[in-house]
Amino acid sequence: MWQEQAIKASAKLEEVEQNLSSVSKKLAEYNRQLKSKKLLIQYNNNKDSNECASSPLPDDAAIVCSAIEMAFSFLKGKHASTKAKILVESIMSGKLFKGEADKAVNEVMRQYIRSLF
Repeated sequence: MWQEQAIKASAKLEEVEQNLSSVSKKLAEYNRQLKSKKLLIQYNNNKDSNECASSPLPDDAAIVCSAIEMAFSFLKGKHASTKAKILVESIMSGKLFKGEADKAVNEVMRQYIRSLF
């Protein structure tokens, strides 16, 4: 009688150990996936915070910067320098913002050059 109960208890204990082992493996896998996803989120957050410029930008400028990046996404395979050249050519040709962008860039360049001297 005691032997039968011991055998049943032993069988239940083995079953619990197997379940525990299975659950431990699943937990380890979930923890690995969680760590991987946390690293991916951290990478994306760092990537987003480093977009546009190294210096902090006003909210409007950051929004414009993101919109420009998205607008130029159709030029897949082009280098960033090529995209920048296209943008500058658009500004300097007077085709952007009814020529006001060209005037603004010229004014900014003048102020920058004056600040050097």
